[in-house]
Formats: sequence, C-alpha cells, structure tokens
Amino acid sequence: MMIAPELESKIKILVESLGFGLYEILNVKENENQILRICITKESGGVSLDDCQEVSLALSPLLDVEIPESQKYFLEVSSPGIERNLKKLEHYKGAINELVKVKTIDKKEFKGKLLSVEDTQIVLEGGIIIPLDSIKKVHTFSGRTNADRGCLCGIARILFGIVFAMCVERTITDITKPSSCGVGAG
Repeated sequence: MMIAPELESKIKILVESLGFGLYEILNVKENENQILRICITKESGGVSLDDCQEVSLALSPLLDVEIPESQKYFLEVSSPGIERNLKKLEHYKGAINELVKVKTIDKKEFKGKLLSVEDTQIVLEGGIIIPLDSIKKVHTFSGRTNADRGCLCGIARILFGIVFAMCVERTITDITKPSSCGVGAG
C-alpha cells in the first residue's frame, strides 16, 4: 500500500492541527497484516497513550475516505520512540545532544553525542564530522548497556510474577468474587 504525497500532506496538516508533529509515516507488513504506522512528536514532554488515541480518532475518518476499502490495513499511532531512526534533516536537528549510532555507506560505524547538524554534515563529540551523503543509517540510542537492560527485564519479570501470584492466590481463595486483578468469577 502506497501513501500518495497528497494524503501524506493531509495527514501532516491534521496531526499538526492537533498540536503534534508528524515524525514519519511507515507502511509495514507484520505477520501478514498491513500496518499504517503514524509516528507523532510533541513539543512539551513525551507522547502519551491519550495523545495517540486522539490522533488515531482524528485520522480514522480521513483515512476511511482516502484509502480504498479494498486496501485493508491496521492504523497504529505511536511516538517514534527513544531509540528512533533519523532520516530527515529535521530528525537530526531534533536529536542534538542525544547519543547516536551512525553507519556509513563504506561500513564504518560511529557512536557518540550528536553536537551539531548542518545542511551537508553532522558533527559528533570528539570532532567527528560525517557528511550526510555518506550516511547509510542513523539512530538514537539510550546508552544503557545490555547488563542494564537484562537487570531491568529481570526486575520486570519478578514484579510481574509477584502480581500474577497475588492474582492467582486471590482467585483461588475467593473464586466467587471478582478479583481486583480482573480475574475471577463474577
């Protein structure tokens, strides 16, 4: 499914009229499903679930009219995320002072804080200058190590296990009453 430039322009105008920025429009296929992913940004603070819902509800009527019924798709509205791809000059400018990982066409890799962006190049900490036309891919990253991520995942699994155990225990001991966890007969 291709999104015509005219439709992309209408989406951008609608998103901006709601007080958000349009980061990118992605058309992806996941598990045999066509997904139209609209990534939005917000000047003050991060994008919330309520923000995504607001944009989704506003876009649905437009897309229902503009995209033929024969083209089935799922609409997904989200933020671009902490670890996001940088494709446009405005993306680069919005990532100044963030950590980036750069892959060049000649397979070199650079990591560091993005200090500045010009029309033809970016500058990373340490005085590393990379021409934009030599970049294959750039994305921001959090700087957390795999050990940090593993630790956080472990904590999340422990907390989930405790909450799940509490729900199961409550359900087993009081099967006739609704559980505060949303489990149980009622």
